[in-house]
Amino acid sequence: MKIIYVTVLIGLLCTLCCCKNKGLYSPDELKIVSIPEIKDTLRANKIQDSDLLPQCVLCADSYMFVQSRSNESLIKVLDAHNDSLISAFGTIGQGHNELLRPFYACYFQKNVKGNLCLLVPTSDYQTYVINVYESLNKGICSIDTIYKDSDKEPMARTFFLDGGKKKLSHKGFWFDGDARDNENIRTPELNVIADGNVKRMSAFPKTMKADKNLVVLMYRSVLTLNPAGTKLVEVYNAHNTMNIYDVISGKVLGVRFGEEVCLDEIESEYSGFTFHEAIKKLKIYNLVCCASNDYIFVTHESKLTIAESDDMEKYSLSLLVFDWNGNCLANFALKENLVSIAYNDVCKKLYGLDYKDNLYSYEIGELLSLYEKTNRD
Repeated sequence: MKIIYVTVLIGLLCTLCCCKNKGLYSPDELKIVSIPEIKDTLRANKIQDSDLLPQCVLCADSYMFVQSRSNESLIKVLDAHNDSLISAFGTIGQGHNELLRPFYACYFQKNVKGNLCLLVPTSDYQTYVINVYESLNKGICSIDTIYKDSDKEPMARTFFLDGGKKKLSHKGFWFDGDARDNENIRTPELNVIADGNVKRMSAFPKTMKADKNLVVLMYRSVLTLNPAGTKLVEVYNAHNTMNIYDVISGKVLGVRFGEEVCLDEIESEYSGFTFHEAIKKLKIYNLVCCASNDYIFVTHESKLTIAESDDMEKYSLSLLVFDWNGNCLANFALKENLVSIAYNDVCKKLYGLDYKDNLYSYEIGELLSLYEKTNRD
């Protein structure tokens, strides 16, 4: 009898493993979490400065940085304690201490002396390393060094860590324009490159089969690196999934939240649809994200269809707050339609930029502490 039970158990495990391997989504660990009910609305404080020309917002130490559209001062720095402008630097050009316009959002690292640096990835596969403290002291853009990226594959993004000794190479979804039957297709992956070794992480063993435009939409995501450079989160725009890549362990934690919709279900339901037929029914979920070493923040919408989402006036966003274990800690209502967000861990403030170039700050620290205490209890 014991032999029969063991045989049945082994068969069941093999069946589960085979089913997992056949799926479109297979992280090292999958966590399914519910989204808490909204109990609080975040109150916005509008930052009054018409000369910022904001493109996106960033935070580090006690500063808030505006990545600007200006050609004369690409980076504008505000004191996060009182939201006042204290400096501006970064001239667009190719001369000494000038730089090209960023191709992706900038990020922060410390140099070998422990000074805060802003890393600016540009369209010519170079990343400018701006010494923030020297730039603030001198009033000009002080560039420590320029990293050259050898990875020129389409939809690839590189994060330089540890003074350039380590690289995180994220390759987003891509397919050859002439691809047929899922040939010449690359699903998202992250490669950790250090000391001549490459560690590959991926949660997608194969690609969904559907209209190619729909497939591209399903794999479109936003990326955020935690300040310590140890974890990277990849949040998918059009379905309720995010991947948390642990750079140290080499493992991928998959998190599904809200309505339990996955790629396999989307493939099954929409594989015969054209792109335009599918987007009339699909929901738009996650728009932008940011992260601290403790939290992941995601703006979320699950009421509008993608077809309706072109009208930004109709958006009704909420802000989801996760920890790096994938637990959803809080769900706040947002009255503003934000297209970029950043969190200042020193001042415990969230910053947001809406599609009309309005900048806002939110005093979120006390609420986060309250929700964390509630979750622990």
